[in-house]
Amino acid sequence: MAALAEELAQVRAENAALQEQLVRQEEDLSRARGILGGLRGDRDRLRKKIREVEGKLQQDTPHCATSAPAPCPVGTPASNMAVVPQDDMPVCKVAERVVLRKMDNNRQITGSQLATYGVCNTVLAESLVSELQEADLQELSRSEAVRRQYEIETERLTSRLEHARAQNAVLALTLDESKTQCDRLSLLVGKYESNATALRLALTYSDRAIEAYDVLVALLESELGLLLANCRAAGIGNQINMRDNDSGTDGDNDCAGEVAALLRRAGENRQAAETVARHLLSRLDNASTTGGMGPWDDYSHTTSTSSSSDCCSEWGQGEERRLRDHIGKLKTDRSSVRATVVELESCHAEPLSTRQPMSLAEARKLDLETAVLMQELMAMREDKAELRARVYLLEKERSALELKLSSQEAHQAAQEATVQHLQDLGCEGEDGESELADALRREARLKERLQELVTTLEKVGKNSELRHQQSADLVNDLKRANSALVQTLERSKKKYQSRLKKLEQQMLGMVERHSAQVRTLKQKINTLEEELATSKSNSFHSHQQPGNQSHSSGASETSL
Repeated sequence: MAALAEELAQVRAENAALQEQLVRQEEDLSRARGILGGLRGDRDRLRKKIREVEGKLQQDTPHCATSAPAPCPVGTPASNMAVVPQDDMPVCKVAERVVLRKMDNNRQITGSQLATYGVCNTVLAESLVSELQEADLQELSRSEAVRRQYEIETERLTSRLEHARAQNAVLALTLDESKTQCDRLSLLVGKYESNATALRLALTYSDRAIEAYDVLVALLESELGLLLANCRAAGIGNQINMRDNDSGTDGDNDCAGEVAALLRRAGENRQAAETVARHLLSRLDNASTTGGMGPWDDYSHTTSTSSSSDCCSEWGQGEERRLRDHIGKLKTDRSSVRATVVELESCHAEPLSTRQPMSLAEARKLDLETAVLMQELMAMREDKAELRARVYLLEKERSALELKLSSQEAHQAAQEATVQHLQDLGCEGEDGESELADALRREARLKERLQELVTTLEKVGKNSELRHQQSADLVNDLKRANSALVQTLERSKKKYQSRLKKLEQQMLGMVERHSAQVRTLKQKINTLEEELATSKSNSFHSHQQPGNQSHSSGASETSL
């Protein structure tokens, strides 16, 4: 019991620690969700700011078309950004133009510089938008990975918590079973004590009955000895008179002395037997009046004084009848006490026949537990189907994103070709040197743009591979969870099959016990009927024997 209590306390402490860890994980998850919400807000603000910049650029586009004498080289904006020439910006100072040129060359600007000077180049705007999109994708992937990690950790902790609860339930059932075993042992000890008390009382009644029988035997022997002495005295006198007429008086005197001694001894034996019988009868009378079953020593002094006064009176048939009535009463008390002895089972192992029958409430409880388990199983299957649907939707979303990326790449290539054609048309009227310089600059910018596109494609490919790996990990986790659920289902099936077998064994044990009780009751009824019949026959014979003995004593007296 102490080991079970310690194990139960340990499991409870572990359960509390797991609950605290689960609370901490939930707090971290809520904190991460708050951070993710803040990042999403920042992303929305940046998108709003970019839309405002695009709106400003689109508003400035008509003024550029009317006031510019010659078009400037333009680039391809991302996210449907309009083409804005460089001469369309407001007239700035020389320092501001230098700063803008440096920003255009280095492409390292800040939000304050963007708000101060604006966007004067489409390539710069495209780079800003692409970097913002990449940052959004990275943040989304990172937040999704963190969220998935927290979800997996929460699921793992929840499973551990459920396992701890199941262990607590098993320990509680074990504790209840131990309590039941202790109660059964205490009841068994009480049965042993009651049987020992009943057997002790039956032994006391048997001892008193044996003592009474000994007294009756002594009385009968003394009576037979006295009768034999009287007969011998009478027979010896006749033989002496008939056969030994010639002998002397010395032989006659010897025979007469021997007969007198024999008669005296027989009288003394009879008197001693009657004294012992009176002592026993007085003790039995006192025991019947007081109703106690104490030892005989309690009555030694009182019976000796009372019997000494009754020694002068002779032993009669009424006293003998009283003694026989006491013997019959002792037999009846002994049989009634012996009837209270119950059958005992072993204290080491509980047999099937001694188990209590299962009540209707327990059967309903088992049915309720079975229904709850089936409901949990159905819920697990539903969750499994939902997870499969989520995996399918994620795969479809991934394929749609890949198609969208390929279409955007094709659209971007078409826009680059259009821009190149427009640049070629705009630069036809310039001289050869400016055309060559512009071509070199365009080539450098296109190379940079191409390099940026290559890096962007690599990043997109890495992101897609990462998502594919994450989806594969999720599928593997789902497979492992499915296998764990299948194993749990098998264990629950085996457990409830074993419970069903135990219930069947209990029912069989109940039937066997009922039949055994019926048999024992029939046997007890038969034995009681036999004892009643024997007691009636004994009482009838005891009533007939005093009359016969009185006739025999009268005949002996007449012969004397």
